[in-house]
Amino acid sequence: MAKMKFKRTEFDPKALDAPYDPGERRQNYLGEIPKTGTPLNMRVTKAWMTLSSGGDQQTKLLLIAEQNDGKYEEFNGLPVWEPLTWSKPSARRYMAFLTNFDLTTHDVSRRASRPPASPRQARRSIPPPCRTRARAG
Repeated sequence: MAKMKFKRTEFDPKALDAPYDPGERRQNYLGEIPKTGTPLNMRVTKAWMTLSSGGDQQTKLLLIAEQNDGKYEEFNGLPVWEPLTWSKPSARRYMAFLTNFDLTTHDVSRRASRPPASPRQARRSIPPPCRTRARAG
């Protein structure tokens, strides 16, 4: 587990121990892990912005393998966490993702820098889950 260092004034466990809505509940994946490079159909189910350990902007993606046929059917339900770090050395990861959805870095910048006008607009602006053909590993 990653080591976390907090000062007592920065982390209040009583205040942070709050009820939450876990959202959609998925079954645990108990199958085999595919070899690196296995092509799988994946659905982006969650995405959020964060910072990498180096301090760069990062988008964390949760993808779930779905609608795979034949010899890949056994991998349906496989969860994959994909960090997209927005720095030039990581371009091989984020550019492949953007190219798959016919997006550019300018599209991401415009979307990220434009706050929604209201909570109702924010709900409408959330795109439906995306499907992609990704390689495991």
